[in-house]
Amino acid sequence: MPSDKPSSVHGPDFAEMGSSSTVPAQHLDMADIRDVRLGLSADLGTCTMPVRDVLALKRGSVVALNKTAGEMTEIYVNGRLLARGEVVVINDNLHVRIAEVFGVTETTDE
Repeated sequence: MPSDKPSSVHGPDFAEMGSSSTVPAQHLDMADIRDVRLGLSADLGTCTMPVRDVLALKRGSVVALNKTAGEMTEIYVNGRLLARGEVVVINDNLHVRIAEVFGVTETTDE
């Protein structure tokens, strides 16, 4: 049976934050993130096809894309544009030769 007495609710008690409670900055070394896995993709082109044409694809089928041979392709890391380059074939494998890198500043050692 519920009590007729009103219950009191108290919020959490937080300590006062002052300049003495700051957390010291930690140095991030590149070795700390060297093994982090990232998703890398290259946009070779796109096309629109009816489902019946997609279902008819088989090994050796050729799909026409909206980019021409030799045109620059975009390279994305976790969905964000990182670079642009040209697609090259080496030993029957596709590769991308990086031509431009965006958002990365180069440092010079003097």
